[in-house]
Amino acid sequence: MKNDFKFEKKIENKIEKEEKRTAENCPYCFENTQKHLVISIGKHCYLSLPSTESIVEGSCMIVPLSHCYSSVTCDEDVWQEIEMYKKVLIEMFDKRRCECVFYEMYTSENKYGHMIIECVPLGMNVSNLAPIYFKKAIIESESEWSTNKKLIELKDKTIRNTLPKNVAYFTVSFGNDTGFAHIIEKNEAYPSHFAKEVIGGIVDLDPLSWMRPRKESFNEQSKKVIEFSKWWKPYEFNKC
Repeated sequence: MKNDFKFEKKIENKIEKEEKRTAENCPYCFENTQKHLVISIGKHCYLSLPSTESIVEGSCMIVPLSHCYSSVTCDEDVWQEIEMYKKVLIEMFDKRRCECVFYEMYTSENKYGHMIIECVPLGMNVSNLAPIYFKKAIIESESEWSTNKKLIELKDKTIRNTLPKNVAYFTVSFGNDTGFAHIIEKNEAYPSHFAKEVIGGIVDLDPLSWMRPRKESFNEQSKKVIEFSKWWKPYEFNKC
């Protein structure tokens, strides 16, 4: 019994050290992030643009200010603010004749990483294809011998009350409509560019744009921040 306790304690200490090391070096914790890319700052989250060339104009990220791992494990107040940012982004892009695709990936390879909700606005001429493309990609992503159900439809429920904590998953939603979730069994079936590859197929992009996105110069980044900020200003709900 004593040896079991020592072993468990050793494992706990190892996990704590790994969590601390990951958080200290995290580029998405607000104190470390690239502030010139930040569009909006809330009480618990911030809205930012990618440092690389956007896969689609207007692509952005909703990111918790403090280090947390996933939508399933984050605090309720963080989740509520994420939902507020989603609601406002949907309204903003609807005026621009676009529909938002939101996605998140939580993998066992990066289980102590920082949670990020990516938002990609698709023009109304192609946005109706997104559920079809993502459904097909998710179903085909893992082998027929997968233990878990391949496709979980999030009808009238959220990822928070659908999946258990600490399981690897991918989830995607489409505007105000419900979306899909999938428990990841093999990490190689879900590379970091999984969602961008699907979106690239929808809008017919060069594969290099999502496999090796081009790093933008400071001037390029500043221009897209200025443009996005103009769109966002009428919808800003975080009042000073």
